Amino acid sequence: MGLENLSENEKLFIGLPFLIIGIFLLGMFLKTKYEKEVEVSKCPICKESYEYAKLVDGLCPKCKIKTIDMNVYYNIKKNKYIQIYENLLKKINK
Repeated sequence: MGLENLSENEKLFIGLPFLIIGIFLLGMFLKTKYEKEVEVSKCPICKESYEYAKLVDGLCPKCKIKTIDMNVYYNIKKNKYIQIYENLLKKINK
């Protein structure tokens, strides 16, 4: 079956969904390509989160100390909890 046997309306009916899907996928691609990830940092003392671009020299406006990147902050916290958990297991297994 070829497209030559179809009327113009049938061809439009078949082609229009592909065109809409193509435009949608192109929009999604361009959005992810030009979308910028916001860098967020956290104060280790007051625990407030800030957009890094809005901070002056990366300092917490309340505590006036250097903030830590959010990912680094939570990795440190996660590692601390893992150490506490491992120490607790060692005490239990003694």
